[in-house]
Amino acid sequence: MRIRTQLDDQRLQKLRYLVETTRASANEVIGQAIDFYYSRMNADHPSAADLLVESGFVGCGEASPELSTNYKSELNQILAQKHGDR
Repeated sequence: MRIRTQLDDQRLQKLRYLVETTRASANEVIGQAIDFYYSRMNADHPSAADLLVESGFVGCGEASPELSTNYKSELNQILAQKHGDR
């Protein structure tokens, strides 16, 4: 994509400084600036999955490999241990 833009004197000086200091082309400096700005914007807006992990909603647990077939009896045992026979 081709983009034409006008820079004020202050930004033009900054661009020239970055080109001279990094020995990169103006296109490379501007591309890196866009990448940097984009990564900062995404850091401010974490994904839904990141929010769930951070909140503790998503986690890991340990259980027997047969849990999917005997989950009711496992649950009954846990509840009996916690609350006793009612």
